[in-house]
Amino acid sequence: MHAKTPMPPAYRYLKLANTMLMLSLVVSIAAFLVAYPYASRFGLPTQVTAHLAIPICAGFLKLGYVMRLASQEAIQRMGTAALPVHAIAQH
Repeated sequence: MHAKTPMPPAYRYLKLANTMLMLSLVVSIAAFLVAYPYASRFGLPTQVTAHLAIPICAGFLKLGYVMRLASQEAIQRMGTAALPVHAIAQH
């Protein structure tokens, strides 16, 4: 039987960073839509939450980008090219 080898930490961090980037981007867009163009359709607490979510998501976006850069650098130091996203998802 074939034993599954664990994914190196750099690849796990790359996967986490990619997920963080995509999730923060989607939530930022949703928060922007709720806070500005469609604000009249939502109550005040929802609008306040959307306004607060915008800078919080920006922070997570920046953190995800820095994690991505650091993990890609670690992968390069290991002497291997970065795996494609679909290969990372299979691990």
